[in-house]
This record gives sequence, structure tokens and C-alpha cells, in this order.
Amino acid sequence: MTVHVDTTKCCTYVPSCGCGCSCGGAKDTKDDCKKCVDICPEGAITQNKGIVIDDELCTECGLCVDICCKGALSLN
Repeated sequence: MTVHVDTTKCCTYVPSCGCGCSCGGAKDTKDDCKKCVDICPEGAITQNKGIVIDDELCTECGLCVDICCKGALSLN
């Protein structure tokens, strides 16, 4: 199983997400939503022009999936 990022839903990729989270729909700015990055206990998620999940560090705990306000992350 791995964590999958749906780029059609993720605040980092969608110019105006309208999700009401801290990102405010801001794309490519310091205000992008980083909830999944911040909650990951293993540091497996990074954000640099997109969300990157390190499969070797990820323990598939699902915290990132649970906190994503857009439902952009899933365990496959």
C-alpha cells in the first residue's frame, strides 16, 4: 500500500481550492496548505512545487489522509 496524491484535488496543485483551510487557495506561495507535511510523524511528506511522498519513510499510518480537507490523499 502507498499514499497517492490526487493532483486534481490537492491545494498545492489547484489554483483556487476554496477549501477554507489556511492555504486560502493560494498556489505556489508560502501560504500553500501544508497540513499533511506538518502532521507526518516520519517526515515522509515534503512540499516543493508539489507534494512528494517518500515511500521508504512512509509507514502508511493514514494521518495525512485523515487531515486532508480536500480528500486529495488516499491509501492505495
